[in-house]
Amino acid sequence: MGFHVNRRGGVADGDRVLVIGGGPIGLIVGLVARANGAAVAFSEINPARIEQAASFGFADAINPAVEDAQARADELTGGEGFDVVIEVSASQAGLRFATAACRIRGTVVFVGFPGSIPQVNVLQAIFKELTLVGSRVYTFDDFQKTMKLLENLSADSQVDLDKLISDVCPVEQLENSIRRMKEGKSNGKILIAF
Repeated sequence: MGFHVNRRGGVADGDRVLVIGGGPIGLIVGLVARANGAAVAFSEINPARIEQAASFGFADAINPAVEDAQARADELTGGEGFDVVIEVSASQAGLRFATAACRIRGTVVFVGFPGSIPQVNVLQAIFKELTLVGSRVYTFDDFQKTMKLLENLSADSQVDLDKLISDVCPVEQLENSIRRMKEGKSNGKILIAF
């Protein structure tokens, strides 16, 4: 999915990319963006997820729960905004921030699935001439390229992909694992053993 999301956003070498949401999907999206040559920052309110992103070498983080997110975005981009903003959190606040943090004629990629019909600041999209893109599925070609990219990332001693997995549990504990995930007690992918 991370490869497809970056492709949908047109992420290129030298781009400044903001990933809103530092969970497992957001981290994968960020890793792919960085592999494409982008400078990647994260927006995340969960301190454990900010630490996890930092453990993958992502030093730039915006925590809207404790700082002025727009001021921090301006600081990171010299007031220009991010070239590509990838919204993975599916939160209303994240959706609002996505259009605000994006540069004029930049691209916002919507990935997260909101629980209800969200509000997006259409005026910012109009005035900034933003490109708004959805990303949900991926092609077989995307899958093959992702597998090659994962091999390359695994060979990089700075990227330990095993850190994306937070729990491995037997299928009998599936309900408990889902509850832990919803409560925010699991910051990575949960693998189910059969």
